[in-house]
Amino acid sequence: MKRVLLLNPPGDRYFIRDYYCSHISKGSYYWMPLDLLVLSGVLKGRFEVHVLDAIVRRLSAETSLRAIKKSDPDCVISVAGAVSWNQDMDFLSRVKALCDVPLVISGDYPLADPGGVIRAHPFVDAVLTDFTDSEIVDFIEGEKTSCLKNVFTAAGPAEPLASDEQLFSFPVPQYPLFGLKDYHLPHILHHPFATVMTDFSCPYTCTFCPFERIKYKVREESNLQEELSFLAGLGIREIWFRDQSFGSHKEHAMRVCALVKKTSKAFSWSAEMRVDAAQRELLAAMKESGCHTVMFGVESASQEVLSRHNKGINLEQVNSAFRLARELGLRTLAHFIFGLQGEDVHSQKELIDFCLALNPDFVSFNIAAPLCNTTFKEEVLRQGLCPERIIEADSSCSYPVWESGKLKREDVWGLRSAALRRFYLRPSYILNHLKNIKTAYQLRSLIREGLSLRIK
Repeated sequence: MKRVLLLNPPGDRYFIRDYYCSHISKGSYYWMPLDLLVLSGVLKGRFEVHVLDAIVRRLSAETSLRAIKKSDPDCVISVAGAVSWNQDMDFLSRVKALCDVPLVISGDYPLADPGGVIRAHPFVDAVLTDFTDSEIVDFIEGEKTSCLKNVFTAAGPAEPLASDEQLFSFPVPQYPLFGLKDYHLPHILHHPFATVMTDFSCPYTCTFCPFERIKYKVREESNLQEELSFLAGLGIREIWFRDQSFGSHKEHAMRVCALVKKTSKAFSWSAEMRVDAAQRELLAAMKESGCHTVMFGVESASQEVLSRHNKGINLEQVNSAFRLARELGLRTLAHFIFGLQGEDVHSQKELIDFCLALNPDFVSFNIAAPLCNTTFKEEVLRQGLCPERIIEADSSCSYPVWESGKLKREDVWGLRSAALRRFYLRPSYILNHLKNIKTAYQLRSLIREGLSLRIK
């Protein structure tokens, strides 16, 4: 039986390379790369699967290479991210020299330009354009390499073949291969936790989002039921649903809530969703099935900016979503982006005030970055506002790589830092979180993430 190594390469930062979106962790939290987790199920039974997450284990490049050599793989499948691209390519070239076996990569930049990546880095044998698909099995076994839709190779068509699938499924991931206790999130109640998909990508087209051009599809519910039952059998109590917009397909989301409730009343869970999907009926079903936290993408306090970036929501929906969640006893996390096109210093100060008025339980302040395969990046490049060949752009906690006439990079950075201070250093906020601690893990997480919070 062939041995396949699923690899998250080492790096000098806490790089999150996951689900066609890469960035740097804002704290000490980290979750298992969804690409590798799903692939552990896809490959199950056909190959002997090994996992090496060098980031979460804090392994050096040399230690990682020794571990890879010892595993003696017949194929290596690695995540690689735009945020760490040069480091990733340097390390993977060393992996290829160490063990001359097929090397497959999955990630945001490879998905955006698979042909360019393979031409520039000939040690890469294939780019995986959909990690939920089983074609990777055919590639590893060498049965077909020139007509695959979701595994791009130099021998295949000039561009990836389009898939018209609307449903997807995959075998239950091999969770025990991952050191579950190594992964942490600040908003979960119980540890360890599992990351689970109920759909793939997002049906909306926000111009700054890496999922703008990735086809949306829904997971078969019987297949989801298998994974939930497996997790219940493992004794897992906490789930983070990794959907990009839980509830965008309302009927499917309602059935997911019923499945969760039916499988185990012990499950508690959280999910990302859009504010326009936050209807009372759905939020109530989520709460009843164990949901404790919903994470909303607000992005801006300016309706003009939201419309410019095709967000498709209005500020009234934002206020309604947070109000309904609070009424139903759900905690909230708000995502904001500093430095979007159309913003200026005044509107960014209004963003901070708007965030404080919403008063979510958690907030994520991000930096507008020209991410791979987005309209936002194309517009920034067309206007000459950032270098043509820029790849490594972090939207989480790195200094901006572009600027507009209305908003300089130092303004964006300073305003984001001010927002962090004004939100997280409020005595009322700290006391409220201490008062609402329900589990020992929450207390440990609050201390750990508080000490690692990057406020500059």
